[in-house]
Amino acid sequence: MGLQMGTGGGRRGTYDARAVAVLLLLALAVVGAAYNYIDWTQARQRAGAQAQVIASSESLLSALKDLETGMRGYLLVGDERFLEPYQAAEAVLDQRLAEAEAALAAVGAAPGAFQPMKEAVAAKRALMAEGVRSRPRLVSDSAATQALLARGKSAMDAARALTAQAQATARSEILAVERNIGTRSLLLTLGSFGLALAAALYFAWQAVVRRRQSERSSGLLAGVLDNAPIGLGFLDRGLRVQQVNATLAGMGDLTPQASAGRELWALLPALRGPLAPILQGVLDTGRGRSGVEAEMAVSGKASRPQHLVMSIFPLRDRPHQAPQGVGLVMIDDTVRKRSELRLQRSEERFRNLIQATVAIVWTASPTMEFANPQREWTAFTGQAFEASKGFGWIEAVHPDDREPTLELVRQAVGTHAVFKAEHRLQNSAGAWRHMLVRAVPIIDDGDILVREWIGAHTDITERKEGEIELAAAKQSAEAANRA
Repeated sequence: MGLQMGTGGGRRGTYDARAVAVLLLLALAVVGAAYNYIDWTQARQRAGAQAQVIASSESLLSALKDLETGMRGYLLVGDERFLEPYQAAEAVLDQRLAEAEAALAAVGAAPGAFQPMKEAVAAKRALMAEGVRSRPRLVSDSAATQALLARGKSAMDAARALTAQAQATARSEILAVERNIGTRSLLLTLGSFGLALAAALYFAWQAVVRRRQSERSSGLLAGVLDNAPIGLGFLDRGLRVQQVNATLAGMGDLTPQASAGRELWALLPALRGPLAPILQGVLDTGRGRSGVEAEMAVSGKASRPQHLVMSIFPLRDRPHQAPQGVGLVMIDDTVRKRSELRLQRSEERFRNLIQATVAIVWTASPTMEFANPQREWTAFTGQAFEASKGFGWIEAVHPDDREPTLELVRQAVGTHAVFKAEHRLQNSAGAWRHMLVRAVPIIDDGDILVREWIGAHTDITERKEGEIELAAAKQSAEAANRA
């Protein structure tokens, strides 16, 4: 008895030692894979930094070429349109220099390594600026022109040589990184794979346990799908139902069991017209469709159709194989659709209300510029949309009132406060009308961003004229009283 007990204890010790050894192998495999990934990531980062050196130096050289092209065109032709590429290149040169210097610093270049390029760029910019500035003199002095162009070419050649040198070094570094990645990655991968394989052999017996757990999980998943609020179905190539959940089957007043083996149209006959060609197209092409919309009458409520949104996808046993059937995901979108229709009707009522009012109603961008055609504004002022676009609408305001109006616009835009103003506006007949203006900001994202402004001009000319007449009468009465 004592011998048997000793043997059992020895076996347990052996099993425990094997388990520890296999766990150690698995840990080493994980460590090896992690190190492989980290090493690969760092190598790609180094290669990416070298690629940035190439890209930034190429961008700098391209800006210098644009600078020279613009100067030469202006020098030879005299057309100031050639200065546009020159000015654009001049505007970005400092940024391109900073990017190229930062890229070199990122790969560990010496602090003064970029100084020759700075000097070459500075010389090139000075020569190009001299060419633009001195064109009147250079036009009549071909020798001076040739000398300037020759100096410019020398500066450009120096920049090209420095760029080529930097790019050649970067490419060499990228090739070295790629070679190292391939060798080390292969060795680390093989080592990690061997360790993982050894560990997997020990844990193979757990497959049975996991399979049982998977079966239980599948049962739980099937329960979730059957009770999901969306319709799910799987059809064969003949569009016969292989499996559907309760939601989809309920749309046809059947159970999932009663639906099996029937054509889809026996379940949902009202969808045959719009859906049959789409399903056949997915079977023929192997490409899924999403966002397919259709309407179906609700049983007993013919006046209230049910709006459905569907996604259809091919079913394959293996990748790149012809579809063996189609899967169907169907969502009842009726509530959203009805809400959308209610919103449309509300917007139509709002537009009709605007059209019925006597005021000129308009909308503007967050900066209070006209971004869309304003029908009522155009009808009143006679100003076409192209003329009123942006801040062009201010041209319809009386010259004496324009600057005060724009100042109030700037204040309202800056503070998101209600815009209020009075100014004179010229109508389509050329008459100046006194207008009361009021606009409110439409604000999104927690009172941070103004989406647009909605405003209205109200004609108060009669009131203003009445006020003027009343003031004049008052002055006359006071003068008579004093007399």
